[in-house]
Amino acid sequence: MNPDETQVVQPEQLEQEVAAVVDPLDAIEDINELRSKAKALRSQANRYKRDVKEPQKPQFIKEESRPTSYNILEDDVADLLLEGNTKEEVRFIMANGGRKALQDPKSLVAVAIKTSREQRNAENAAGQTGNAGSGYVDAERKVTIDQLKNMSVEEMRKILPHAD
Repeated sequence: MNPDETQVVQPEQLEQEVAAVVDPLDAIEDINELRSKAKALRSQANRYKRDVKEPQKPQFIKEESRPTSYNILEDDVADLLLEGNTKEEVRFIMANGGRKALQDPKSLVAVAIKTSREQRNAENAAGQTGNAGSGYVDAERKVTIDQLKNMSVEEMRKILPHAD
């Protein structure tokens, strides 16, 4: 077709070509819809970037409200000390099975602790008597040397039982 020639178009063909052309109002609506989608995607991308840079902690958990770890062994140690065991006995018990080892009276731990308690009680009882391991008579402890020098023989015999 030469540029000098004019093309003759039939009316039906013209209607088809016009129908194929997009309505400008529809194009404007499509452009606005695409702009709103682009805006929403940009805001999502910005939120994602912010979350990646600053990871959010869960809002329902507070650092201060986390419960501390609870150690049942600390309770056992405290109970054993309150029952009258020494620190050495408590260490021995905890190293050899804890309170469960004491539940069986025939276990070696229970027998060892029982023996240790008996020995400690015997030592305490001996320490409470007046002449525990010293060899002195009570009278010798109560009377000074000056008082003995000034006493008569009869008074000394009353105080000292072995003087007979």
